[in-house]
Amino acid sequence: MSSMSTVSVIGDVMLDQYFYGDVTRISPEAPVPIVTHQYSDYRLGGAANVAHNIVALGGRAQLVSRVGNDANGTTMRQALRQLNIHDSLVSMACPTIKKVRIMGMQQQLLRLDIEQKTPLTSSERAQIETRIQASLATAGVVVLSDYAKGLLGPDLCQFIIQSLGGCPVIVDPKVSDWTAYLGAYMITPNFKEFSAVVTSTLDDVGTLDNTDAIIETYGPKIRERYQLTYLLVTRSNRGMSLIGAAGCLHFPVVSEAVIDVSGAGDTVVATLAVGLAMGRSIQDSVHMANRAAMLVVKKVGTAVVSESERAVVLG
Repeated sequence: MSSMSTVSVIGDVMLDQYFYGDVTRISPEAPVPIVTHQYSDYRLGGAANVAHNIVALGGRAQLVSRVGNDANGTTMRQALRQLNIHDSLVSMACPTIKKVRIMGMQQQLLRLDIEQKTPLTSSERAQIETRIQASLATAGVVVLSDYAKGLLGPDLCQFIIQSLGGCPVIVDPKVSDWTAYLGAYMITPNFKEFSAVVTSTLDDVGTLDNTDAIIETYGPKIRERYQLTYLLVTRSNRGMSLIGAAGCLHFPVVSEAVIDVSGAGDTVVATLAVGLAMGRSIQDSVHMANRAAMLVVKKVGTAVVSESERAVVLG
């Protein structure tokens, strides 16, 4: 693993806080469960979860993002240091994005999002660009983790993609306008995101069912429209589909047992990046991502593969 190149992760970070408790009755005030709190914890979310997944697989990650000058930002920085993730975090005036999840009865009962979606200020943009340039100088693979929270605007995405030459840029998108990602090495939408892009980009689109035929019909058109080397569509219980110049390859699910899909997309893009950083082929990297995703969706909350599971993923 020592020869693995570094993965630069650029995107929106957030802090995930989980409150766990028991549910024994319904509130007399409203038809909602009462959760008796037992314990709570914090986990890295968004682009920070991508970086966490990379190091969990034995890779090296550099993280470029922004956090608030607040307690949640401090918690984020401390967690990254403990995981040996090299970070270049710019402090911003807005609060650190936090997602609070209330867990009971072996499932998520409620999610509270604490966030302000704000574009970069001119000062933040200058600082981010400087840190991106430093990160790209040593990166072998780049991940753009776009949660549409204001960091990765179209200009910044194109600045990154056009600065890299032959270095693969993998994009995990959350918006249906992919103009910002034009010329990327790969985009990794789930089927819902893929469908939204097909509908907004192409004319006379009918019903989009999650079938191989739909992927084979529209996948190549979307790949060509956005000048991608590859398009990888994650399809829940139908596995994944890889679209390249040679056509479509379908990868069936490894297991259908699903407990929690939180952060599964982060795991997929992180594992793809690790595979490419190791020098694996794109097909091998997709197989790795498929195995990793099936492991993390069996866990509660935002999760990464364990050290014992790493060998299963890397094959």
